[in-house]
Amino acid sequence: MKFRLLLLIVTVLSHISCNNHQKTQNSFKSKKAPYVILISVDGLRHDYIDIYKPPTLKYLKENGLHSKSLIPIFPSKTFPNHYSIITGMYAENHGLISNSFYGPDTGRTYRLGDSKEVSDGIWYGGEPLWVTAHKNQMVSASYFWVGSEAPINGVRPDYYYKYDGKVPGEIRVDQVIDWLKLEENVRPHFITLYFSEVDHAGHRHGPDSVEVKNAIFNIDDYINRLVTKLSKIDLPVNIILVSDHGMTKISNEQKIILPKELYENKNLRVIGKGSLSLIYRKNKSYDLNSIYNKLKKNKFLNTYKKAEIPENFNFKNNIRIPDIVLSPRMPYYIAKKDKNVSGGTHGYDPANKDMHGVFFAMGPNIKPKLIGSFENIHVYPFITKILGLTGNPKIDGRIDVLGKYIR
Repeated sequence: MKFRLLLLIVTVLSHISCNNHQKTQNSFKSKKAPYVILISVDGLRHDYIDIYKPPTLKYLKENGLHSKSLIPIFPSKTFPNHYSIITGMYAENHGLISNSFYGPDTGRTYRLGDSKEVSDGIWYGGEPLWVTAHKNQMVSASYFWVGSEAPINGVRPDYYYKYDGKVPGEIRVDQVIDWLKLEENVRPHFITLYFSEVDHAGHRHGPDSVEVKNAIFNIDDYINRLVTKLSKIDLPVNIILVSDHGMTKISNEQKIILPKELYENKNLRVIGKGSLSLIYRKNKSYDLNSIYNKLKKNKFLNTYKKAEIPENFNFKNNIRIPDIVLSPRMPYYIAKKDKNVSGGTHGYDPANKDMHGVFFAMGPNIKPKLIGSFENIHVYPFITKILGLTGNPKIDGRIDVLGKYIR
């Protein structure tokens, strides 16, 4: 108990300096707008609530607006999907094509664990919701979200933190409440909140594990804490809870070991394994046909030249998309070496239901209803409509998908 308390104190002290403010103040119109808290539970598969029955999440699902599932973009990975949710665009349009990839336009490699690259606005196209809010003179805040650490179009959320997965969920929730207690001039009307525990448990132990169940109940406690504290604040707050993707079980029996010559070829750059590998030519005159034909022989491995990538992937018209995309059939798993494979993963074709996440929404501006599955690119226009944001950019998402459920 003492250790837990000490951890909370150290976490708070270490984050005070990161609670930045861009000196945006709400306009008269923004002060009158409702509030939206967009929550992401990474890796919360569409059927987990029905399987494990966490009480708070179950209540949100059954009493608000919710879909049968939330369909991710391709690839069904964390970074591109969070950025699609916040911009309303497919990966080929916003440019964040995977968790890790090479950018011929930058001459550099983006990797999710590289803080320098993650915080460089050069990687992020489109217009995140906090940028749209800024253009409307509305204050925003983020307790973690992909892109929130980078100046995108010169703008970050007015309050934000650099990602630190060790920050307890209670701290994150209490900060959101503290933001909502600020004076109305500087009080954020759009807030993001992110939790990764379910995804981590799914990767390590598989989607059917007790560890996933425990992680879900931890999240349920955090959401209950948030809802309870919100009930004591007299503000029109809408909660929208999503997940970026689902999870499927993997095993050693479905492992695909790529040819050794692929990694030893000095003319090629290979990024990624598991559910997605990206192959770039370093030398544009290099003939890919030999390696392409060899990879194509594996019936469990979808091997696409850039021109062959399926149109429904919306993953073709961007300089960062590679010469060859390797997308194994679920649940086959690409490995570079003959190491044991177990646990769970995601990133496969979104047509696989195991890749689907959740969408729950509840609040004074949202009509309760069960609706069919829809793509996550439609969340952005839904939120901008609730908040009354105008001057929005051209996006792939459409307001007609969810707009009818706004009060």
